[in-house]
Amino acid sequence: MAIFLSFAIGCGGGSEGGAPSIDEEGLCSDIAQLACSNMYDCCSEGQIESYLGVDEPRTEKECRRDVGLRCEDSFAREFWSAKEGRATANENIRDCLATLEPTETCFELTETLPATEACDIDFWQGTLAAGESCFFDFECLDGSYCASNQTCETLPGVGEECSNRGCAEGAFCEFSPNNLCAAYKTAGQACTFTGECLEGLFCDTDAGAPTCLALYASGEVCSRNQECESSECIPGSCASNGATCYDGDDCGGTCEGTGQFCNAQNTCQGTCSTNGNACLDAALHCQIGETCDLPVCNLPECVGDVVCASEFLVVDYCQVGQSLF
Repeated sequence: MAIFLSFAIGCGGGSEGGAPSIDEEGLCSDIAQLACSNMYDCCSEGQIESYLGVDEPRTEKECRRDVGLRCEDSFAREFWSAKEGRATANENIRDCLATLEPTETCFELTETLPATEACDIDFWQGTLAAGESCFFDFECLDGSYCASNQTCETLPGVGEECSNRGCAEGAFCEFSPNNLCAAYKTAGQACTFTGECLEGLFCDTDAGAPTCLALYASGEVCSRNQECESSECIPGSCASNGATCYDGDDCGGTCEGTGQFCNAQNTCQGTCSTNGNACLDAALHCQIGETCDLPVCNLPECVGDVVCASEFLVVDYCQVGQSLF
């Protein structure tokens, strides 16, 4: 569940005895324990009050109550379905929660967010098979969804007509000519857009006969973002990780004769022709009859190769938790 994951990445708090047990009854207590332990370790009093929406101090116990109530409200549908035997909590959430504790400090420098892989899961697993009555998508088994007639339906596979929810895993909807599900295309196969290609490939529409190709690595020549592993083509070659590279637009121009930097509009401060006062416009800054002598702005030019260093993220175990629910 997206709501839970946005919360979980920011709630790594100390929990004695390792990851807490996962069950529907105690789930919100476990989450509140993690969240508040983390906040009281890493947040200032003002940050805690702002997050909880209060204007007076809260104890950690009161924090756990507040967060627990928010959790119960957010997952009300899921808890009802679980009690009715229509869904269960994913046991893999244990692995996610186990990775959320700060190792040494509340602020870490890393190349990836904590728990990126462990928490990339569907939090709720449905128990209803195709044909059974349902109310929500998460109640249906993987590969199926709750249709408008409130019945679980299996997503169509290769060769079957597309549904309004798309196709089964490994297939995409080929709208033309027959609106049928087709298998994702492999490297070298003909394509019309990137959505037809397997993950890790893109559709090279610049080729005479467009085909699926492997995404380009850092430093390889590119013409658009979708061709790069980093999803960033700057300028003419793939960046290493999506971090912004330096180019001419990032450099400041200089004013001829003075060496000062040009302003944001690439103009320079001048002087009035008679009294020497600073000016940008004669009518506004100089006396009648004077001119405003403006130096030429030499436009910026960067030298050397464009290089993107590895991007590092500062993980603030307090701040990222502000997106909770």
